[in-house]
Amino acid sequence: MADTAKDYLAVINCGGAGSWARESDKEKAIKNVIRLFRKDFKNYVKLEKGKSLNIDVVEVTGTGSGNVRWDDRSYYTDDKETIITVETVKRTL
Repeated sequence: MADTAKDYLAVINCGGAGSWARESDKEKAIKNVIRLFRKDFKNYVKLEKGKSLNIDVVEVTGTGSGNVRWDDRSYYTDDKETIITVETVKRTL
């Protein structure tokens, strides 16, 4: 039987910095990155309840080594053949 475990990376970019979470469940990764974003940026950015956020979600499963890096421009992997597909979802604080 093939291994069907998934691995998701959720990222919120904020002016060259950001918060990230990596989980086996997509919605849990999104929930955790929102929680971490609040904690990381509460002293730097006004975080109003109900504010809309863009969250990038990458399925890391199948990206060769599983190493995914990012900056404010793009996502990268050590495996040159793998194309990283980024899904942007909207959530509120």
